[in-house]
Amino acid sequence: MTRNWRKRTAVLLGMLAWLGIRAQDVKVVDYETKVPVGGVTVYNETRQIVLHTNNKGIVNLRIFKPEDTLYFSHPDYETVRYTKKDIIANRYRVELYRPFTMLHTVVLSVSRSEKEKKDISRQIAVVDRAEIYKQLASYTPGVLERLPGITVQRTQGGGGSPIIRGLEANRVLLVLDGVRMNNAIYRTGHLHNSITIEPTILERLEVIYGPSAIYGSDALGGVIHFITQTPVVNNPKEMSGTVLGRFATATREASFHFSLNVSKPRWASLTSISYSDFGDIRMGTLRLHGFEDWGIVKEYSDNTATYFNPEPVVNADLTVQPNTAYKQYGVMNKTVFELSPRTLLIFDTQFHSTSDIPRFDKLTEYKDGKLKYAEWRYGPMELFFFSPRAEVKTERQWLDKAKFIVSYQRVRESRIWRKFTDSIRRYRKEKVHILTLNTDFTASPGRHDHLDYGAEFVYNRVLSDAYGRLLVVEGHRITAETGEYYVPTRYPNAGSYYMTFAAYANWEHRFNRRHQVALGMRATQTYLKAKWKDLQLVDLPFQSVLINNFAFTPTFHYIYSPEHWKISLTLGSGFRSPNVDDVGKIREKKGKLLVPNVNLRPEYLYMGELGIRNSIWNGVVEWQAYVYYNLITDYIQRKPYVLNGFSQIMYDGEMVDIYANVNGGKARIYGTDVALIVKPHPHIRWQTSYHWLKGRKENGEPMPSIPPAKWLSKLSYKNDFFEILGIFEYHAFKPLDEYDTESGIDNLDQSPQDPITGEYLGFPAWHTFDLAFNYYLTHNLTLSVGVDNIFDIHYKRFASAVSEPGRNLKIQISGRF
Repeated sequence: MTRNWRKRTAVLLGMLAWLGIRAQDVKVVDYETKVPVGGVTVYNETRQIVLHTNNKGIVNLRIFKPEDTLYFSHPDYETVRYTKKDIIANRYRVELYRPFTMLHTVVLSVSRSEKEKKDISRQIAVVDRAEIYKQLASYTPGVLERLPGITVQRTQGGGGSPIIRGLEANRVLLVLDGVRMNNAIYRTGHLHNSITIEPTILERLEVIYGPSAIYGSDALGGVIHFITQTPVVNNPKEMSGTVLGRFATATREASFHFSLNVSKPRWASLTSISYSDFGDIRMGTLRLHGFEDWGIVKEYSDNTATYFNPEPVVNADLTVQPNTAYKQYGVMNKTVFELSPRTLLIFDTQFHSTSDIPRFDKLTEYKDGKLKYAEWRYGPMELFFFSPRAEVKTERQWLDKAKFIVSYQRVRESRIWRKFTDSIRRYRKEKVHILTLNTDFTASPGRHDHLDYGAEFVYNRVLSDAYGRLLVVEGHRITAETGEYYVPTRYPNAGSYYMTFAAYANWEHRFNRRHQVALGMRATQTYLKAKWKDLQLVDLPFQSVLINNFAFTPTFHYIYSPEHWKISLTLGSGFRSPNVDDVGKIREKKGKLLVPNVNLRPEYLYMGELGIRNSIWNGVVEWQAYVYYNLITDYIQRKPYVLNGFSQIMYDGEMVDIYANVNGGKARIYGTDVALIVKPHPHIRWQTSYHWLKGRKENGEPMPSIPPAKWLSKLSYKNDFFEILGIFEYHAFKPLDEYDTESGIDNLDQSPQDPITGEYLGFPAWHTFDLAFNYYLTHNLTLSVGVDNIFDIHYKRFASAVSEPGRNLKIQISGRF
């Protein structure tokens, strides 16, 4: 009897002790998502005791005393401190906040491996998924235009061409999950491929300002890296997902996003579907610029693929811009296999597409007082992306981590047009196959050294087709298309390819806590081959072209980091080798015919950047300033050209001037970016930035794509239940004498005209106020309401044909399960 009593007492005491220990389990979670955070370091003030949360975000605090002050630290979050009593009072729960600071964010893009922002000398910008959701971003260029130093141009409703430091289109490198998106037909001027990536699938978006030795060709203005969401292996929650729905009034947007994440002990898979339907854009009505008719569409073409109307129709609502509607959708699956604790295998499959996109600037173009085009639209912009990759951790002296990426992209785009005076519909269709191989390695050969190195191979195959078809019309209905009429292809009609071989290395050495240097270099060899056959309308003096170029581009970085300061210097170079679009395009625009030029040379950019960052009052105030100067040699620009002894030619029934891409002399772009962040309270944040730059060619003429000065200011208040975000944006006046009128890239004809003389006057200054309110209904459900352009101001962004939306009420519901 006594023995049984003792045994029962021992079991009871053991159970009570076990429950006492378990009762001190603390769960650490992300404040935004409430997802557990593993790998959090927990320590006391003396650092004599250091613990870590497990993969479920749990750590046991039984070893600490109730009065101990505990610190919770993680690279992706702000370090917080609480007494053990406070944690117990909060029901054994600790929430971590993503940092506002400019100095401690982890960046993936600069060296193709993880790096803290404080160790990066150059200007960068990072936007994570939570920020994208808060801004109620309808499309990816809308996220970019909210960043310092970036301007977005829009030629049509489904468009958005980012300008970074006065360079855009094929001088800005787009990267998707570590793979370059720029291909052989990325063009000069305005390029709208950034819209194909839906913002709802992004985990983060990173921007590098200026050229990069790591990425090489095309990254003259900078790099925009789209990093999509990746599932987590062995997540405590085996099945989870997100649902998002959004509606907007000025664009009549209806968007939907759904994702499902399945997590198992050795593998995980994420599948997402996104769909957006945008209607015709309603512009603002408050015309502070004073031009009553600027941007007004009084008549338009209502012709479609199946509807025929020989005459324009009157626009019944002058606040609406007809032919700006389009649809967009995307599907993504990313599956991760953990082959071992040190080896990951990832399969990344994506398909993005749009509906037909009417080209607004063409459909509002007049000739002899009448609308010129009955139809002008882009066919669906399709991107199929498949990228298997392997990541291996070795932790050896010369190889810490290795990444191998193989990718295949298939890009399809087309152009369809017909004049009002014509019954022949013309088609130009392009298909590009891109194969990419990347190897990226990191190493720590010494205690204070870090090395990134790797190689890249890219192959582009371009297929270009063109033809015309006669429409068969019954009344207003198009019943058939007949015949086969000659239309010159946009690119070499016998095929073309473009290849790149490159190797890079970036070595960093930290002398001590204050001094750090880095040296990067990249060697690149490019090959281009193109052929033409049976050309009509344009008589070329050659049938084929073979071009190969070699470039060596070094960069140097120095960082001086005294207490609370960071002073950085970057000296570097970049280059862009002419691609198939530069060398072989045939295209007519507004009476100017662009013809091939096989004598193009690469353009080079030499850059110097000085940056200063400072944090005062324990991080309450942070500011940064960058000054940069770019010198471009052999700058590629559109100029009048003589072909076979002629400067004009009869083309498609019209006499047009002949132009070509040619190498100019030197050009320079210089400017400054200044930013300030103030956090007077843990719940309040104010951020403001100012961007100014100027560009001049060697002859003193203005460079194209130089936007006016930009001031952007954001103020937010956030607590446990809701967040309010206000945004003020101001763009200065762009005077006539700052336009590059020769190339036509700046679209001076889209600016207002003097009602008496008819002279173009440049782009007026404008400003907008936006407001967004996010209310956390539950831990997993958020209601967001926003109003863009509160005062319904009419404006266009620099060089844009489309007027931006007026007062735009947005309602968004997002949930996690």
